[in-house]
Amino acid sequence: MKHIVALSGGKDSTAMALRLQEVEPDTDFIYVCTPTGDELPEMVEHFGRLREVLAKPIVPLNIPMLRDGLA
Repeated sequence: MKHIVALSGGKDSTAMALRLQEVEPDTDFIYVCTPTGDELPEMVEHFGRLREVLAKPIVPLNIPMLRDGLA
């Protein structure tokens, strides 16, 4: 089973990702986001810091990936 955590970069999804990692450390979460391509530099920095804290990549999804499913 895949455990997918969607991140918007906002406080709620960030807090949820951090909390899930804390309470389920043995679960292999897949972190995803749907970038617009027009993110502010602060958001890019935020996702970079979050990647470091989570020690996992944050997969940017695009329309074909959503249509075809996560492989």
